[in-house]
Amino acid sequence: MSRSLVALGTYCAILGALLAYCNLMQIGFTVFITTAIVVLLIGYTLVFAGFCFMGRTLVRSPLEAPIAAIKLQLNICSTVIRYVGRGFKPHFPQWTLTFEITCSIMRYMFEEFGEVIAFENAHLLREPFAMHGRMILKSNCRKHNTIPEKLEANGLEHMWFRDPDRKQYRVVVIHFHGGGFAMSHPLQDVELANQTHTMLQQMLKDNYQLDVSVDVLLANYRKSPENPYPTPDDDCLKIYQFVLKHENVSPKHIIFSGDSAGAKLSLFNCIRMRDSNPEQLPLCCLLYSPSVDFEEKGGDEKSPFCIMPAKFVDSVHQTYLAKVTDPEERLKVSPVNRDLRNLPPMFVQYGTLERFYHQGKRIVAKAKEQGVTNWEVDFLENMPHDVVMLPTDPGREQFSCPAGQPDVVADLADINCMTGSLLDFGLHFALLGVFLAYFDVLHFGFQLAVPIIFLSIVLVYALLFAGFCYAAYPFATSFVLVPYIAIKMQVKLISLLAAYVARGFKPTFPEWTLVYEITIAMMRYTFLDYGHIVADVNAHRLRPPFEMHGKFILKSNSHKHGTVPEKLVANGMEHMWLRDPVKKQHRVVVIHYHGGGYCISDPLQDVELANQTHTKLQQILKKKYQLDASIDVLLANYRMAPQFLYPTALNDCFDIYQYVLKHENISPDHVVFSGDSAGAEMSMTNCMRLRKESPELQPVAALCYSPVVDFSETDNDEKTPYCILAANFADNCLVTYLRDVTDPEERRLVSPINHSLKDLPPIFLQWGTLERFYEQGLRFKAKADAEGVTNMELDILENIVHDPVMFPTAVSPAAEKGIHHGCEFAARYLAPVLRASSDPEPEPRI
Repeated sequence: MSRSLVALGTYCAILGALLAYCNLMQIGFTVFITTAIVVLLIGYTLVFAGFCFMGRTLVRSPLEAPIAAIKLQLNICSTVIRYVGRGFKPHFPQWTLTFEITCSIMRYMFEEFGEVIAFENAHLLREPFAMHGRMILKSNCRKHNTIPEKLEANGLEHMWFRDPDRKQYRVVVIHFHGGGFAMSHPLQDVELANQTHTMLQQMLKDNYQLDVSVDVLLANYRKSPENPYPTPDDDCLKIYQFVLKHENVSPKHIIFSGDSAGAKLSLFNCIRMRDSNPEQLPLCCLLYSPSVDFEEKGGDEKSPFCIMPAKFVDSVHQTYLAKVTDPEERLKVSPVNRDLRNLPPMFVQYGTLERFYHQGKRIVAKAKEQGVTNWEVDFLENMPHDVVMLPTDPGREQFSCPAGQPDVVADLADINCMTGSLLDFGLHFALLGVFLAYFDVLHFGFQLAVPIIFLSIVLVYALLFAGFCYAAYPFATSFVLVPYIAIKMQVKLISLLAAYVARGFKPTFPEWTLVYEITIAMMRYTFLDYGHIVADVNAHRLRPPFEMHGKFILKSNSHKHGTVPEKLVANGMEHMWLRDPVKKQHRVVVIHYHGGGYCISDPLQDVELANQTHTKLQQILKKKYQLDASIDVLLANYRMAPQFLYPTALNDCFDIYQYVLKHENISPDHVVFSGDSAGAEMSMTNCMRLRKESPELQPVAALCYSPVVDFSETDNDEKTPYCILAANFADNCLVTYLRDVTDPEERRLVSPINHSLKDLPPIFLQWGTLERFYEQGLRFKAKADAEGVTNMELDILENIVHDPVMFPTAVSPAAEKGIHHGCEFAARYLAPVLRASSDPEPEPRI
């Protein structure tokens, strides 16, 4: 839930920024600039306060915190500047911008302040990790279907993640967290523990047909410098013995797991048990980035990108081994100096860029020399230290760490674009500031900390209210009404969150997420109350925001999908090509017409949809049909109501298709029509026009996402209480669009459902079961079946509202699925055409 709330704040901030541009015309340049400067100053003050809270953990005195805060900000700025200088590319192809910033700032902190952290401030960097874990505990456990259960044992607090179902077998995983033996907390690894539970259970079920309960224990241990070696090692061994005694589980059903320092503790205790109680050895060990050689010092020149510089690592190792004075005993603390035979199977993982990479190669080589055959090594290319400790995105739309879980490097294609990474980083940083604010009460005193926190809350709400005012502006007939609408929107938002909490933190439908529910509910609310104002008066105010959003993500999203954006001026309007830069054996052109009720939005609204279409269609043709095709997507523009009424938009869509045929040297049977909402209807209607006027020019297929097919249907809000298209908006848009159509017969024939559906190209139809046009869709498909049409496919998305593909994949849970289904349909009809073409289509010069 917390992540969804953060994402909601992001969308509000983006919408406020976009609408600020539109309001420039309304409130005047001077007032706008003054307001913007004040907002920016307040915003930066809050950000700087967050950096100061963070900086406090790195320095000896609170007075030094502002200096540390400035240094941290300069480091982030320099990282972003280098990213831009590389053409908006991360340093390594496996990285994202967020991951690069994270690694850079962690390395800088530990390099600049490592000794202070290790010797003096390690205790300050424990509670923030605990608070983070507590914050995500319930929601993450709900997602992975585990039950958190606090355990007090051996004078320490630990945390169980229990499997609620008793299955045929039971496995226990004991995980020991990292942190240089000095900082962090078991709850740092809440997500790692739950991921382990889910993945292990699924693999045993899918690969070995074993139904297993998997319980994970996040084990605690005392840390240096207060409790040096061997106290952490002993604590880890004691909690294992506690589990054996109280959990009625065999050692052969227990797995050790550990990251960084915790991985060393796992390995070292296995060595100790082999020498003293071999019958107690666990089944196997998962060792993520263990430190195995404490004699190794320095080495920054070999690992310039690792988050663990020598100043920090050497210092924490010094505090950890503070009581080990005997040289022989000190050698034995390092696992690389021990006999590695007769140990449980070991999974050892390192990143190739990390400080301990060469240690890892040496200990694996030694195990091989000693004849050990049950060790498996996994090297993650271009990854620094301990990537599994960093959070991953459940929806695969954002990754803080691209390799944050085993065997998911293939998911790199789904990493979010630069803009999302920047926003995500800033929000996580703000959250860290909130965590540390609580902790710094101990340093600044209660009387000083409370007013600062209260003032920060007031300033944040002022910024949030300004964002709501910007969002409310397109729905107001007068600027005076904007604050009133903004308040109503906030009340609605609060009621949605309250209902979500009352349902036990569950969305209304299992297919939804909290972000999706809030998005569609707020859209429905505004269109229900103010839809007539948008359709009749303010449609023009909701066009520049969509255009600006598209421009904002254009470069980064195109870079992610390997396309080249190219502006096209044709027929008096601007369109946007997303070109395939590589000339392949075949070429396909997809022309996409955007939605927006014929009156709002912009072609650039669908940048992500277009790039997803490019990538998925290309992949399906390659993998399923062994066809290597260049996919170019054109985001086509058209003039909109109320300024331009029917049939202007329809004719504009037809004209741009003719322009493409004339200037792109492409055959019609290599062209796919695509459209969402209003654009889907126009794709379909122009296919009917081509059938009548030029049947030889019909495209190979048409992808129609949530089209309106019956303009006579009005006011059915009671049937679709969840759809974003409230009648007050949809009916008024259609009335405005058809204002000049007065003849009843002509008006009847505007609806595609009133035409014959025979002899059309293959048409893919997609609707959600909760949307306004769902029943229209069923009637339309039934008519096609009655007419004997066999090349029309109906795709129903359960419990989804209107036009899910127009939303970013981070918002709509059905967007990626819906686009994939459409591309599979298009590929099915493209494949025989491409195979039949003897010569590859000529490529235009880019």
